[in-house]
Amino acid sequence: MQAPKEIPQDYQCKDKFLIQSVIVQEGITHKDIVPEMFGRAPGRVVEEFKLRVIYIPANPPSPVPEGDEEEIADMEVDHEVFRQSMIDAASRQEYASGPQASHDKDASTVKPEVVKYVAENKKLQQELEQLSERRQSLGGFSRTFVLLVFLLSVLVGYWMTGRKV
Repeated sequence: MQAPKEIPQDYQCKDKFLIQSVIVQEGITHKDIVPEMFGRAPGRVVEEFKLRVIYIPANPPSPVPEGDEEEIADMEVDHEVFRQSMIDAASRQEYASGPQASHDKDASTVKPEVVKYVAENKKLQQELEQLSERRQSLGGFSRTFVLLVFLLSVLVGYWMTGRKV
């Protein structure tokens, strides 16, 4: 089996592989396996499984982070890992589903969905960061409130001492 000379522009491929398995007696080596073992005969069980080829485009190379960019790069790596796991999960789900029509689903229709979910995830992550920053900046009392309590305390203290100056 050889790698294709050219990958199709739309990443569609009609190649399929047939994997066959048979039950053999214990102690048989790979030299003892012959094509006749895979023939359908009474009393012989031959299991078959078809694999379809899917092309997934490679990720572009990422630049080397410097200093403060390392934290941002770590977050981007997490998003990239999430993106790749979504692609893997989508392709696994495509094979695990029942009818053949779902197996023929385009990789081009799965990819935009994954990109949409990754973008939505980044947007939600940014909103979460903004909310946590806003919450940290609102910690404690405002200066106006502290000044008002101070003035009120001075007035109450002055009134309680009987206005003796």
